[in-house]
Amino acid sequence: MGSIDTLAAAGAATDPALPPLVSVVIEGYNESRDVGTADATLGSLRAQDYPLERIEAIIVGSAAQAEAWKERIEGISGFHAVHFVGLENAIYYGFKNAGADRASGEIIAFTDSDVLVGPRYVSEIVRTIAAGADVSAGPTLFGHWHDHDPSSFLMRSAAAITWAWVFGRRDPGTGLPRPRGFLGHNVALKASCWRHYQYRTDLGRILAPSLLFRRISDDGLDIRITPDQRAHHQFAWRLWLVSLQFRFGHEVHRLRRLDPDFPSAWMARTGPLEPLLSFGWQVMLDGPKWVRLNRILGRSTLYGLLTLPLFLPISIIAHMYEIAGAIATQIAPRRMQQWAENV
Repeated sequence: MGSIDTLAAAGAATDPALPPLVSVVIEGYNESRDVGTADATLGSLRAQDYPLERIEAIIVGSAAQAEAWKERIEGISGFHAVHFVGLENAIYYGFKNAGADRASGEIIAFTDSDVLVGPRYVSEIVRTIAAGADVSAGPTLFGHWHDHDPSSFLMRSAAAITWAWVFGRRDPGTGLPRPRGFLGHNVALKASCWRHYQYRTDLGRILAPSLLFRRISDDGLDIRITPDQRAHHQFAWRLWLVSLQFRFGHEVHRLRRLDPDFPSAWMARTGPLEPLLSFGWQVMLDGPKWVRLNRILGRSTLYGLLTLPLFLPISIIAHMYEIAGAIATQIAPRRMQQWAENV
């Protein structure tokens, strides 16, 4: 942690009487694939309970996207600043890195153009980092577009299966789950921390958050789960089952080979049995994930346990797509890698 504290302070000098300036990077890659809009994400950022003049919004995408955003939303009032960054020949984590390079805030938060952030998103990030954290990560739910209710059983189930792997066992000191990772669309870091650790871009749009978490965690920095740092990710069946679950089959297969500390890295030595063993492993882990997510959302442990029989069939269906992605990776690894890096 000491190495981060010795880094040069980011951005211009700040008035200690003012709340911290928070730079929020909105990556627009998914908007280019007709999933969500940066306009909607920016709208959710305008609804914060944090002073708007202390929020800097940075929207990053292709050059064509940046020009379109300028025409639609340039001159939007209230924010400290709104920047539009256009890049060619870059995707996803390249956009995130470029947006963070433009940031002038003391804290840099990352979200996506298919995500709406909750009204306490920024204030909870600031509170957590002011309490001593280097990194603040929050829960993500599904279903803010069209007819999908984030509080419904199905949407909570999908969120637990997809995103709740970041929640580890409860810390007896804080009562909060220990972090096992963070999500690239719902994480914030001290600016000094970010400038020391950035996303890898050589793997396209896959694996970078897990590998970044490992580097930061191994160096002993303070990463905390913040329950009210909530985000809502757009839900669509094809997005969930193919773009996420099927892709996760490939990602987990790769992580077992790239990260020796990955929890199930031993499965990489099981050859053709790996997808089947992984399927059983992931379904087994989903039970605790379901209980932990519900607890974070204010529901009792008893509720989570009693509803497990309803939840597990959804888990099995989701991981059938994941096992298909793992099998496809074994059969055609280069083709799957190319698809996963650009989907």
